Amino acid sequence: MGKVLKNIHWLIIGLAIFNIFSLWSEKSEQITTLKDQVTSMDNDLIVKRKNKIKLQAFFKDIDEAKDRIERVAIQIEKSQQQLPSDLNDGEIIGFISRKADELNIREVNLSPDEKDEDRGFYSVRKYNLKAKGTYVQFLILFENISEYKRILNVGRVKFGRSPGLQRSRFQLIDGEIQILAYRYNVGYKEDRGIDAINEKLKNKNNPKANSGNNPTQNNDNNEGA
Repeated sequence: MGKVLKNIHWLIIGLAIFNIFSLWSEKSEQITTLKDQVTSMDNDLIVKRKNKIKLQAFFKDIDEAKDRIERVAIQIEKSQQQLPSDLNDGEIIGFISRKADELNIREVNLSPDEKDEDRGFYSVRKYNLKAKGTYVQFLILFENISEYKRILNVGRVKFGRSPGLQRSRFQLIDGEIQILAYRYNVGYKEDRGIDAINEKLKNKNNPKANSGNNPTQNNDNNEGA
């Protein structure tokens, strides 16, 4: 017994060493686990940073595209305002009739269509001219029309030999000519399409927004009822 008591300190030291070793092994495992977690978190952070950079570049491109769209729309609206807001039929018909009379073009019949053609930011009014003259006279008339203070354009043209008695050395022809005048639509505003872009981005960033309206799920619920 005395011998055991004499060497008990070695037993105590051995137990202490064993406990320290066990504690060290446990802590080592915890440290290894934490290191693995830190490594995983670092990798995840790297991926998220890359995604963040990509998203920043994406939204930067979107913003630049919006700016370009806005600039183009403003240019269209400026071009729109170069056209008159209204057309004076009497003034246009009077101008063309005077030019035709100066050129000795006969049997002039000129009238506008009942309804303008809507082409977005501007509308077109068509004036239908029927008259009799020579080919050269009509060419000079077209040139005079192009010099009008407002934009006039010659559209459809149809010429045919006049059936009447020819008293001139130049062949008389019957002309049917469509003359186009333009005005801008006062209430028109160029669609930027930016609202549609923002809506698509909203749906893309919130995929769960539409998950509540699942047709398959609704059909299943209806069948169960």
